[in-house]
Amino acid sequence: MRSLKIIEDNGLKQLLQEFVILGSKYGEFDVANALCGAYAISDHIYNLANEYRSILKDILQETLESGCICVSPDQWSDDDTNIPYLGITATLVTKHFEYKIVDLCCKPFLGDDHSGKSLLIVSRGGTFPLI
Repeated sequence: MRSLKIIEDNGLKQLLQEFVILGSKYGEFDVANALCGAYAISDHIYNLANEYRSILKDILQETLESGCICVSPDQWSDDDTNIPYLGITATLVTKHFEYKIVDLCCKPFLGDDHSGKSLLIVSRGGTFPLI
């Protein structure tokens, strides 16, 4: 993934400025005045993630208590890097009868044994922090 520092790159600013000049519906403006810095965007991402974790925690707690949740492992390999991954997915129905599928986590799965028994040991071992 690219660093958030790309936002501060002069080449990106010049490219975006050209887009504004070519297709601005509301007149031209200086793109540099509209862009936030990498740290501001990073802070915003962390704040949003924490907000959604809090919301998700409440939904998971409510559906767990009502028995309207199914948690299952999901395993696959990246075609480019050939790294196997193990994720945990929750399928649930909220108290407002909304059907949701939520990916709780995903990490590289570097063990040799990819059987169901091995997945069960990893999931019970606490190596996947949910929230």
